[in-house]
Amino acid sequence: MSRRLPVPFVDLGMQFEEVQTAIDAGFARVLSSASFVGGRDVDEFEQHYAALVGVNHCVALVMGPMRWNSLFEPLVYRRAAR
Repeated sequence: MSRRLPVPFVDLGMQFEEVQTAIDAGFARVLSSASFVGGRDVDEFEQHYAALVGVNHCVALVMGPMRWNSLFEPLVYRRAAR
């Protein structure tokens, strides 16, 4: 017989209030600089994420099909060059 564990309530509104100022400032900075691809914020994200997961480098990719194209294109080119 499985034992039911209670799922704690999470107040997402309260959590958002705690970080809203930082999020709003980040959006304003990116929008005002129009650096939607690359730029200081992406560089900082890559460095912080690499440190978080314990690797030397991280490359941020867009979501969706472009992400997979970016990963597999080098393999296709290498194979075609043979």
